Amino acid sequence: MLFAIVGTWLLFLLLSVYAYSSGTNISYQVKYLAVFPALFLSYRYAVLGSALSCLLIGLTAFVVASQSNLPPLEHQFYIIALCVSCLILGASISQSLEMNRVLSHKNEALERAVNSAQTLSSKLVSLQEDERKRLSRDLHDDFGHRIVDLKLQLTLNKALADKETLFNKIDALYQAMKKSLGSLRPSGIDTLPIEAVIQGSAIVSTLKRSNIDYTFEVKGSPFTFTAEQKIHIYRIIQEAVSNSVKYANASRLGINISYTEANTTFCVSDNGKGIPAHITAASSSHFAFPTDRPDNAPSLGLLSIKERAKLINGSINIESSSSSGTNICLSIPRQ
Repeated sequence: MLFAIVGTWLLFLLLSVYAYSSGTNISYQVKYLAVFPALFLSYRYAVLGSALSCLLIGLTAFVVASQSNLPPLEHQFYIIALCVSCLILGASISQSLEMNRVLSHKNEALERAVNSAQTLSSKLVSLQEDERKRLSRDLHDDFGHRIVDLKLQLTLNKALADKETLFNKIDALYQAMKKSLGSLRPSGIDTLPIEAVIQGSAIVSTLKRSNIDYTFEVKGSPFTFTAEQKIHIYRIIQEAVSNSVKYANASRLGINISYTEANTTFCVSDNGKGIPAHITAASSSHFAFPTDRPDNAPSLGLLSIKERAKLINGSINIESSSSSGTNICLSIPRQ
């Protein structure tokens, strides 16, 4: 298209020169017919087209000036007026194209974000249902059997029932119930400091059952968090510890809390095998989520950690390698 227009323009100029040499002057018509391809080039090819138009306009004016008796000022006005018009049109079209390109990229990013959010929502619903099934199974298998055992002892041995045995069974039932309720909402989350909640929670029990050596360290003057902040902090640490236990093959783990005047930092570090690159890449972007991978559970957990951090105006930093393990830090600015 570009070559066709430029070729036609040059053909007009050659015809003008030939007609003038034959005694017929059509340079005036060529001069104003050149306006249309000049504007079209500026519209179609933006700044590049307007620059080419200015070159061809100057060539046209030169040919016309050599064949007419008009004063040079009129040819200069023709060149300036048409070149300025083409440049303005080309710049406007170029800006419009750039805005369309940026808008297109933002629309694509938004579409990927929506798809990622839908995927995350679906995964969270699935995990919620799995958790409900697990809780239902635990309540049935644990509490149900314990209660049936107590009923049998009370029914068959009304007179001979060992009070100490019954007391121990009732206490075991209470402890099992307390543990199950603690998995739903940690004990003391509404009243105790977050470090006390963590030390007395299922997080520590999980580490002990997994035979992982752990350390718990608090630096600085403790800061008071709201109950909502504490539950998110607790879940983030719980998820980080859970990932270490399930996937890292770690033998040591540290939970460190640092209170400063600027922020509070919660770090979970282990000496495990690290997080695979595709997992950290997926969790660091809302626009890519490996739903088709069988090993995407850690990615979902890390993504959940980052979502929870955002809800309390916090940020997550993840450092991981196969040689030094993984360090996940939550930083919350003090307000």
